[in-house]
Formats: sequence, C-alpha cells, structure tokens
Amino acid sequence: MTGPLPYKISTLLFLKNTAGEFLLLNRTNPPNKNKWSPIGGKLNMETGESPFECAIRECKEETGLEITNKDLHLF
Repeated sequence: MTGPLPYKISTLLFLKNTAGEFLLLNRTNPPNKNKWSPIGGKLNMETGESPFECAIRECKEETGLEITNKDLHLF
C-alpha cells in the first residue's frame, strides 16, 4: 500500500500507581476541553513511529514522566 492510510492510529495510556489509582488529565483544548481523559495521542506515521514509541513520547509530553517499553502492557 502506498500513500497515507485512510485512518489515524492512536495510543491511550492508563497509568496506575501502587494504590490502584489511575492518572487522568483534565483537557484544556478542543475537542475534549474540560473533559477527563487518559494520556494519549496519534502515532507519527511520517517517521514510522511504533505504538510503544508513541506511548512513551505522549507520556513525556503530557506529564513529564519518563517511561520505557518494560513499563507498558498492551491490552
């Protein structure tokens, strides 16, 4: 297949602490302004970014927390 895909691929991260609490972000920009949501975003398809790389990047961008592949579990 050549050319752009007809859809976007995204990741969502559900970060859980040792107390079993999940981190949610209160969004400040549209389209989800004033809504609570998990960390996440779209893959950078131009660079061939993997879902793992996207999750790590989005976590750093949105929270400042640095995670690695070993911190991630797909479901």
